Amino acid sequence: MQNETAESNTNEIKKKKTPAYKKILVSTLVAALLMSAGIVGGAKFLALYPYAITNADDDVICYVKDKDAAGKAVRNAVKALNKDNGEMLVVSLGDSIKVARADSLSKRDDVVASKEAAERIIKSTKDSGSSEDGLKIVSLKKEKRKFMPDTIYEKGETMLAGQKEVKAEGKEGLEEVTVSVTAVNGRVAEEEDIDSVMLDKGENPVIVKGVLGVPEGEDWRTYTGDPVAKNGGEIITTAQEYIGQVRYRRGGVSLETGVDCVGFVRAIYRLYGIDLPASLRKQGVHISYSNAQAGDIICYPKHYGIYIGGGKMVHATSGKGVSIGSVNLKKLTDVRRIVTE
Repeated sequence: MQNETAESNTNEIKKKKTPAYKKILVSTLVAALLMSAGIVGGAKFLALYPYAITNADDDVICYVKDKDAAGKAVRNAVKALNKDNGEMLVVSLGDSIKVARADSLSKRDDVVASKEAAERIIKSTKDSGSSEDGLKIVSLKKEKRKFMPDTIYEKGETMLAGQKEVKAEGKEGLEEVTVSVTAVNGRVAEEEDIDSVMLDKGENPVIVKGVLGVPEGEDWRTYTGDPVAKNGGEIITTAQEYIGQVRYRRGGVSLETGVDCVGFVRAIYRLYGIDLPASLRKQGVHISYSNAQAGDIICYPKHYGIYIGGGKMVHATSGKGVSIGSVNLKKLTDVRRIVTE
C-alpha cells in the first residue's frame, strides 16, 4: 500500500515537471518564428516603396513604381537624347540622374509610368545646361559627304596674269566619314572625324591661268590682280628724258623731228622693242585708274599720255611739245597696260 502511494506521488511529480519544460521550448520557438515573420514582413513592406529619380541638386524629377521601371525610363531617355548621334559607345550618367528608393510609401501617389518618366528626365537634363559632370554620351555615326577634288592648274603661256580659262569643270566625289560625337546633357559638345572611306574620287577641275605680267613674288596659280608691265618704270624714266626736248608735230612719230600724242607713246614703247599700232585704246589690257602704274597709257577721247604716278602723266601737246601734265579724270576714258616679259 505504501509502495503504491509512493509510486503515485512520483508520477504526479513527473506530470508537473514536463509541461514547464515544454512551455519554455515552445515559447522560444514561437519568439523565433515571430521575429522571422517580422523581418520578412518588413522587407515586403519596404519593397512597396517607389523609386525616386533625382537630378544633380537632389531635386526629385519623378517617382516610378520600382527599380526596373526606373532603369527602363533612364534607358529610354538616353536613347532619345542620342537619336541623331549614331551608335552609342559610352554612357556616363554623371550626377545629372540618380536613382534611389523613396523615403515614404505615400510617394506612391506621385508615381508615373516609364514613358512619362523618360520625358521628364529628358527635360530635366536639357534644362541643366552643359555641366561637365552631366549625362555624357559618346557615339559613332557615319556621314556621306560630297567634295570637289583639288584643282589642276595649267600655264597659259600667251595669257595675261589674272586671266583664266576653265578647261574641265570637274566632278564632285563622295566619301563616307566616321564621326565621333560627344554629347553632354543632350547637346553636342564635340565632333571629330576619325576615319573616311572613298566612295567616288570624282574628277579634278582643270583651269588654265595666264602667266604674262605676274608680279614678282606672286604665284601665277593664285594671282587674281592686274598684270604688271615689268619695264614700266624704265619706260617712264626714258619718256621724261624727252621733256622739253621734242616739239609737237601733227602725225609725227619721230623723237628727233617731232611727235603728236599718239606718236610720242608709240615712239617711247618702240625703244623697248614694243611696236604698238595707232589704235592705242585697243592695246594691252584695261586697268582701273586706282590701280594705274608708271608706264600705263592714259586715254582721253582724242588724246594719250604715259602715266608717271601721283596723278601726273608725260605727253605731247600742241602748245608745249613733250611735257608733264595732270590727269584729267573728267575726260579720262581708259587706262591701258602693255604687258611684257
